[in-house]
Amino acid sequence: MENELRRASHKIFRTKYHFVFCIKYRKDLFLVEKYAESIKKTCEEI
Repeated sequence: MENELRRASHKIFRTKYHFVFCIKYRKDLFLVEKYAESIKKTCEEI
């Protein structure tokens, strides 16, 4: 199921990660360099 392709009307896709950011309450978190770097590395691995 992890590598399963999903189909929609005009697209085929596979979702590996789902990120949810509550920016309204956590916006200061992205100003701290170590957290920002961690998110960048995670996104690059995808």
